[in-house]
Amino acid sequence: MHADFTNTGASYPAIPGAVVSASGFLSPTAGSFVELAEQGTITIRDSSGQQVGSPDSFTMIAAFGYNSSLQFSSFVSGTGQMALNAPNSQGDFSLTGTDLFGLINIKSGMGFSVDASLTLVSDPGSLIQLSSLSDVSGPLPNIGAFAGSAVPEPSSFVELRTALAC
Repeated sequence: MHADFTNTGASYPAIPGAVVSASGFLSPTAGSFVELAEQGTITIRDSSGQQVGSPDSFTMIAAFGYNSSLQFSSFVSGTGQMALNAPNSQGDFSLTGTDLFGLINIKSGMGFSVDASLTLVSDPGSLIQLSSLSDVSGPLPNIGAFAGSAVPEPSSFVELRTALAC
């Protein structure tokens, strides 16, 4: 997904970043798995359209699964911080991720672009879906990529949106 925004109003402080929230069910069977990956870049432009500094890149990956011996494992990687709540006795799990960059002042005429992708994958007996961003604690970005909702899979690009919240 690609989106461009230009500030036509007053200057405002902005915290670029990415946030994702997901939950679901991991089937307690051999070979079951769920996986989430969000990655992209946020590029700031000056009033003449020229790039300011290097783009901020983000990657957040999380996975849960059982091997053929029903041994549970989890995996986390990326540039942000992921909070994982592993499957409970019923198989229910949740995860959130945030990746924040430095505070910038977006003056009138300046803009930013967001290029991002989101992938949610699970085996047929399991489920991963986007969850409400209201459950994400701590500071959040006010420009960037926001992935959250309550739309179930199978979709690899659901409700990923870019937003400017000021």
